[in-house]
Amino acid sequence: MKRFIETIKLSLTSKAFYQRVLEGTEPMGFKYFFGINIAFALIISAIFLPAVLAITSASVHTKVVETIPEGLEVYVKKGVVSTNQPEPYIVENTWAKKDSAPTNLVVIDTKTPFTQSQFAEYDTAVLIKSDSIITQKNTGVVEIVQNPKELDFTFNRNWVQTNIQKFSWVGYLIPIIVFLLGITLGYGIMLLIYIIWALIAWALLCAYRKDISVTFKKAYSVTLYASTLFLILELISYALPFLDGNIVKLIVYAIFLYKMTKVDEKTKEAHEHVAGLPPEKVLADDDKNNGTE
Repeated sequence: MKRFIETIKLSLTSKAFYQRVLEGTEPMGFKYFFGINIAFALIISAIFLPAVLAITSASVHTKVVETIPEGLEVYVKKGVVSTNQPEPYIVENTWAKKDSAPTNLVVIDTKTPFTQSQFAEYDTAVLIKSDSIITQKNTGVVEIVQNPKELDFTFNRNWVQTNIQKFSWVGYLIPIIVFLLGITLGYGIMLLIYIIWALIAWALLCAYRKDISVTFKKAYSVTLYASTLFLILELISYALPFLDGNIVKLIVYAIFLYKMTKVDEKTKEAHEHVAGLPPEKVLADDDKNNGTE
C-alpha cells in the first residue's frame, strides 16, 4: 500500500518518473491502473452511500406512502386499469421544486383515448390510461408503454407500504453494484478509451521529444500512469461540470503531459526512489515496486 501511494504521488509530480516510463524502465502500468480503478470505484460507491441511506430511511418511506392519496385504489386486472375515484384523477407534484418540473405527478384517465395535446394539457410526469402508461423523456419524446396482460394487483397505500418494506434492502446493493461494475466493466472500457488518449500523447511526444524513440507502447504507459490526473478531473467534475468536457480534459492533459515529460537538466539528473528504500531500488528497477504491492 505504501508503494502504491508513493506511485500516485510520482504520477502527479515527478518528471524523473515519467522519464523512466519513456525510457521503458518502468512497468507498463496496468497493475497501477487497476489499483487506481479500484480506489476510484470505492470513492464513487461512497458517494452513492448517503443517497442510499436517505432512500432507505423510515422518514422517506413515510413521505412516499403519504404521496399516495388516502382512499385511492387503482385496480389492474389482466393489464387493464380502472380506479375507484372520479376521472381524470390528479396527484399534484409536491416533490420537484424546479420551474421546469411538471405540475402534476400522476394523472389517471382511463376513460378517454390518448392524444399528444391531452398529455401536454395535463402537464404530468406520468399519465395512466386503461392499457398503457405514458411518460416524457428529458429530450421531450413521449414514451408509451403497454401494460403486460399478466398484471393483476390493486394499488393503494397499503400495497406501496408493503412493497417498500419488502424491497427496501435492494437499495443497499447500489454501492456494491457500482463498485463491481467499476472494477470490471469500467476497467475494460477505460483501457480502450485510453488508447485514444495514448494516440494523442504519442503524437505530442513525438513532436517535442526528439532525443528518444517514443513508441505507442511507451505513450500508452504514460497515459496509464497519468490516469491519476483523469480520475481527479472526473471527481472534480461532479462539483464543476465544465471540467467533464473532452476538450477541457485534452487541454489539461496536454499541459500536464508537456510539463511532466519535457526534458531538462533536472530531469536528466533525478531518479527518485520509493521512500524508505535504498536509492538504487527505484521503481524502474523492480517490478515488485510498481506501486501495486
